[in-house]
Amino acid sequence: MSDLSCAHTQAHLKWCLDILFGSGSSERTPAKCPYDLLAFCQRQQIGPLLFQRSELFIESLGLPWGLEGGIEAASLEQWQRSNRIRFELNRVRSSLAAAGIEWVLLKGLALAHRFFGSPDARACSDLDVLVHRADLGRATDSLTAAGYKLCSPRLDGGGPWRRMQRRALHHVELAGGSCEVELHHCLRSHPALHIPESQLWSGVENSDAVRGGCRVLSDENVLLTMLLALHADVELGVANLKSLVDVDAVLTAVDASTDWQAFFARRRAERTLAIAVNGIALTTRLLRGQNRYPAVDDAVRQAALARLVRPPVAGSPIGEFVALFDSTELAPSAARRRLVRNKLWAHRQYHGGLLSALWSWASSLPIRLHGSSRPFQNFQERR
Repeated sequence: MSDLSCAHTQAHLKWCLDILFGSGSSERTPAKCPYDLLAFCQRQQIGPLLFQRSELFIESLGLPWGLEGGIEAASLEQWQRSNRIRFELNRVRSSLAAAGIEWVLLKGLALAHRFFGSPDARACSDLDVLVHRADLGRATDSLTAAGYKLCSPRLDGGGPWRRMQRRALHHVELAGGSCEVELHHCLRSHPALHIPESQLWSGVENSDAVRGGCRVLSDENVLLTMLLALHADVELGVANLKSLVDVDAVLTAVDASTDWQAFFARRRAERTLAIAVNGIALTTRLLRGQNRYPAVDDAVRQAALARLVRPPVAGSPIGEFVALFDSTELAPSAARRRLVRNKLWAHRQYHGGLLSALWSWASSLPIRLHGSSRPFQNFQERR
């Protein structure tokens, strides 16, 4: 990426961060075409949140009509998507309740309601539901009987192949009438991780995130969910600013009330410690700078966890942001190098080291390819 392009990305990022975390009094539209800024916001999936944060003073910003209208349109589109997700949630809730299956609402509407103040403030397009691993087969049968179409292999059963699949794939994908439904049996499947199912379900609590109520994970497990999601997005090359803002929103809410020493001790036992520490450090560097989360910063220093932090790219935060989250102007060869570098950075955080992680990745590749929804759908259609 050229210095000029990097400067434009820096201007776009600064404007967005000023809206998201500033007072709204000093924001100015970057000099480059505002439609480039709108495209940046769309790539980073933060249009709905920008509109929510700037709604009270958006007229004072003097934005070009196309930019202001584009941000407002993103918010309206998310409101429509959220309504479709609510409709599917009612269908899923009825089906699982009829089968007597306990479930938890993950991410999406629950996250937006608890940490963003509105279910429509965060970009979301699918419905994520967690069930007990032992109930995964019955839950899959219940939803397919209700009219959902299976878009990935089943993960229930006791055969060797099914056990290998569950170690590589953490959810079953189903297509509904309005949105995709992801039926999770865990937060993340990887041989290097060991997140006890009992630990996830022990802190489940009731929430009024949707009409009729639902159950959600504890704040600590929500933070773990978003840190794992950030790590996976970087590894797959699909991370964006929304991934960082999600982590920031949860950190801001729970920083003062969390026993961070106990939090990191549990992450060590789960083998997610390096993932958690690097995710928090990355969010701190790229979004708000030092001392934004004082309690967790103190815990990291006291436990000498900073040694686990390995920035993926040497240099300035904006260079790191471009390398990880915005590569649209990179040449194809540079984009491929970026993808490899990001994957290696993510693999080094797995318990056992880089070589062990690469072996796990290579050995599970056939399973993950078989489990991807598009090839499976094409296979079903050919049948």
